[in-house]
Amino acid sequence: MNRRKIIKMILSLIFFVPKSGNTKVESNFKKKLLLCLRQIKTKVSLQMADKLETESSHKINIELRDAHFGIGDIKKICDVLSTLPNQQEFQINSFSLSYNKITDDNMKHLSVSIPTNLEQLGLVGCSISDTGAEYLIDWLTRSTQLKLLCIEDNSFNNELKERFKHISSKSNGPSLYI
Repeated sequence: MNRRKIIKMILSLIFFVPKSGNTKVESNFKKKLLLCLRQIKTKVSLQMADKLETESSHKINIELRDAHFGIGDIKKICDVLSTLPNQQEFQINSFSLSYNKITDDNMKHLSVSIPTNLEQLGLVGCSISDTGAEYLIDWLTRSTQLKLLCIEDNSFNNELKERFKHISSKSNGPSLYI
């Protein structure tokens, strides 16, 4: 093995070894996520990549509020999220895309790629429509550990807001800010 490969291998171990869990799963997912965030190249995505690179916990928070995403950027993030195996060894604790425009198509992709064991989800001021809210409700009915859902200042109707409130009012429902 040449010197360059050895250095590269050592650096990958330094930056991607978590405190616990399946190292291979975590490092592969984390590498994909870091690459994605860096390729998006907004100030917020680059800051999040830097923060995640130094994170060693098996629970991470992905905070991408007001990131000024371009067309297709949320879909790229969804593609990476969908590569995370549903395992307990590594978890996204909270995920926020607040103050980013989320189209119906984005919400469709998010509803199948956001991990169902997420504890906090922030989608404040995202211009989510009635159709997008339906996708979010579909995800919400499958979520297993959600404790907090923040969806204020979106574009969906009062009937859908009542459906969110009904789900939240159940004994294991999340706290809801709508």
